Amino acid sequence: MKKILFISPTPTHPQNAGNRIRIFKMVELFREQGHSVSFVYSNQENYDAEDMRNYWGDNLYVVNYTEPSLRKRNKWTDTFLNKINKDRKYYSNIDDFYNENLDTFLHELASKNTFDIVIVEYVFLSKAFLNFPSETLKLLDTHDVMTNRHRLFLENGKPPSWYSTSASQEKLGLNRADHIISIQYNEKNHFSKLISKPITTIGHMVDNYPFKPTYPPRKKILFLGSNNPSNVYGIQAFIAEIFPPIRKSIPNIELIIVGSVCSKITDQEGIVKMGEMPNLASIYDLSDIVINPLTIGTGLKIKSIEALGFSKALISTSVGADGLENGINSAFLVANNAEEFCKAINSIFFDPEICLNLYNNATKFVDQWNSGIKVELCNLLNFQKN
Repeated sequence: MKKILFISPTPTHPQNAGNRIRIFKMVELFREQGHSVSFVYSNQENYDAEDMRNYWGDNLYVVNYTEPSLRKRNKWTDTFLNKINKDRKYYSNIDDFYNENLDTFLHELASKNTFDIVIVEYVFLSKAFLNFPSETLKLLDTHDVMTNRHRLFLENGKPPSWYSTSASQEKLGLNRADHIISIQYNEKNHFSKLISKPITTIGHMVDNYPFKPTYPPRKKILFLGSNNPSNVYGIQAFIAEIFPPIRKSIPNIELIIVGSVCSKITDQEGIVKMGEMPNLASIYDLSDIVINPLTIGTGLKIKSIEALGFSKALISTSVGADGLENGINSAFLVANNAEEFCKAINSIFFDPEICLNLYNNATKFVDQWNSGIKVELCNLLNFQKN
C-alpha cells in the first residue's frame, strides 16, 4: 500500500468541470486499490466545503490562497523586450500562480508524514515539489501544454485568457518532477522536446453507462460546459453559424445547454438553458446526441470521452477530438463547419445503421480506454526512481 498526497489548485467537489472529474477519478481508483490518499487543496476556486470534508475526512487540508509578490519591472526594458519577442507580454513565469502559503504548510506536513508519492496538479504548482525529500516519488499531472498557450486564442481572433508561459519556464516546472503525466500523445511529444524525464500518457477515465437509446433519436442536441473562454467561444460560434442551418434541415430540433456556460448565452428560439445540474446521468439523459464545438484549447477534451461513456452519439470538432483519434468515424463523428455538422446530424437521424453503430461503438471504445488507463496508473505508482 502506498501513501499518496495530491496537491491541487482544483477541488474534487463539486465535479462540475472536466479537470475536477479527472482528479476525482484518479483519486477514486487509488483508494479502491487500497492506497492511503490525502489531498491538499490550494483554495483558488469555488468549492463545496461540506462535500469535500465528508469525502476526505481528516485527509483533507485546505490552504488559503495568497498571490506571490509582484516582480518589480522596468517599463522601458519591458517595452524593448516585448518588441523583440511579441509573445513575451502574454507570458507568466512558472511560479506566478503559486500559493505563497503552501511552502510553510507543506514543509510542516512533510516533517510529520512520510509520503511515498506526491502528485501535483498543473505545472504552475510544481514549486510544491521542493518541500519533499528526494526519496519521495514526484508525479506532475500537467493537464495542458502551457507553452505559448495564448497563441491558440490569438489565432482565433480572441483575447488570451488564463495562463501562458515560455518554453524555458515550462521546462523549469517540468524538471521539478520525477515523472510527467501527459493527457494525450501530442502533448507528450511536446514535453519530450523540453525535458529528458520519463513521460506517461494517461487520459481521462470515465464511467461507462451502456444505455441503448432508441431509434430515431430525440430532436435534441446537448452541450455541457463551464463558462471558461474555450467553451464560451465554441458554443457561441455554434449557435451563430451552425445551429441555424441545422434547424432548417431538422425543424423543431432543440439545443439544450447545461452548466455555468449558460450565463454567457442569450435567450433565443430553439435553445433551452438548464443552468448547472449536479447529476451527470440526469444531464446526459436529456438527449441522445451530444456536441463538442470547441475550436480553441489544449489537452484532452474530457466532455468528449464523457459523452461516449454515456453511449451518446457524439459530434465533435477536430479540436474536441484531440487525443481520441482512434474513435473517429466509429465511436463518434467529426465536423468542423456548418456543412459538416449538418451532414453528421442528418446521418444520425436518417441512417439507423450509423446511429446505432455510434451508440454501440461508444461503449466499446470507453471499455478499452478505461482498461488502458488503469494499467498505466498502476504502472506509474510502481515507477522506480534512478
